[in-house]
Amino acid sequence: MIHVSFLFIGFISFFSFLSSPEPGMGGGEAKAPKFLEERAFAPGEQFTLKLYYNWSALWVASGELSFRISAEELAGRPVYHLLAIGKTYAAYNHIYRVADRYESYVDTQNLLPVRAKRRLEEGRFRLEDEYLFDRKQGKVAVQEFVRGDRGEYDIEHRTMDLLSMIQVARNLDFDAYRPGDRIAMSVFIDKELMKIELIYEGEKEIKTRNGRFRSIVLRQKMVDNEYFDENDYVTIYVSDDRNRIPLRLESPLTVGWVKGELKSYRGLKYPLQARIR
Repeated sequence: MIHVSFLFIGFISFFSFLSSPEPGMGGGEAKAPKFLEERAFAPGEQFTLKLYYNWSALWVASGELSFRISAEELAGRPVYHLLAIGKTYAAYNHIYRVADRYESYVDTQNLLPVRAKRRLEEGRFRLEDEYLFDRKQGKVAVQEFVRGDRGEYDIEHRTMDLLSMIQVARNLDFDAYRPGDRIAMSVFIDKELMKIELIYEGEKEIKTRNGRFRSIVLRQKMVDNEYFDENDYVTIYVSDDRNRIPLRLESPLTVGWVKGELKSYRGLKYPLQARIR
């Protein structure tokens, strides 16, 4: 179980390892995001992904990643409160304990973050920070509470954080794209503004532990580091219905694979019609 940490590095904070596109990648220019008229989610939605690490022929369930959406007010402003909690199962905590919490407060009209924060406990590593987005000034103020660091960074008008990017991707109108099209996005991650490209791969029927589903397939290139190879992609399968709920996420590692599969859900805005059986 030496690689249990890879699982959470890859999926609890896997967006931290997204890569900026290389010049000329895929040919042609990336397309601007086009959105659905009706939101794919509503306050009260909850779902959980069960996370696995694979080495050789063995898939080991090592933890869970849960998402929740609620409607709140922030300084008198209506917002969606996005929450993601990732944790290892108790049986693995003596090897490598993970207890991560990500939060984002996004504008209900455009899904752009107003405030975001995270608290990470991964082995002996600790991080707690907060992001305050100022769209008028084109800035984000970052405060790290463990080291006491502060800073201010430039952003673009539609710059997202990790959690808001997930919800924005769910609300893309994929009928406006063809397989192979690249969708341009701007994301602020760990004090860096990144221009990334989400690749739309079309539709595919997949088999999961919860049955068979019609899915929409998306890919994003990962960075070249100790966990991922420069040619690796994370592949994301979302339900091919009005919910666009994540069904599976998977990516190769330098050693083995990591995978997350939908374990449970409730409070979906629409019936889960993508389920075949």
